[in-house]
Amino acid sequence: MQGKPLIINASIISGSKLKKVFVSSMTELLKIQALEGNGIAWLPNYVITKELKEKSLVVVGQKHHCVPITYYAYRYHAALHPGGESVWNKLKELNV
Repeated sequence: MQGKPLIINASIISGSKLKKVFVSSMTELLKIQALEGNGIAWLPNYVITKELKEKSLVVVGQKHHCVPITYYAYRYHAALHPGGESVWNKLKELNV
């Protein structure tokens, strides 16, 4: 891939001749692969804010190609390990 790496939503390329060669749930790893020019990646904005500002990564497609993601956190009522309780309390502070 020549030029700048791309960020793209998978729905844009459905039916295209592109082929999947690497899959990971780790957004930082996918970002590194895109930055190194090894293809395209679908990444959340919070991971690529700096790269978008510097234009080392660019978004391809239109606004309707962006997919909002909602996260939910669940837990048992039982007490967690102190580290787990700390994480849970931080999540509760977000209360988004």
